[in-house]
Amino acid sequence: MSISLELNQVNRKVYNLKKRSLLRGEQMLVFGVDVPLVELILAFAVIMFILLFEVIVVLSIVIRQLNKTKKQEELLAKLSEILLDVKKAEIEELDKLKKK
Repeated sequence: MSISLELNQVNRKVYNLKKRSLLRGEQMLVFGVDVPLVELILAFAVIMFILLFEVIVVLSIVIRQLNKTKKQEELLAKLSEILLDVKKAEIEELDKLKKK
């Protein structure tokens, strides 16, 4: 019975130590190396914000390029219509000259 009491006391002490270390923001073990948890979270947050900024920049560039492509498509369609009108006018003029 004394062994179970001692084990229970040890378990309580370990639990209390873990609880205190978590509250104080102490270090944690990662692959056997002490890594400060708060600094690790801050590093991940900084990396995430950098990635978020890069994504916003890339999306704005892609959207701008898409708008330019749409404008080029419209201008190309207008150019092809004008060329077709010119060709039709040339053909009509040639037909008029042949009839005379």
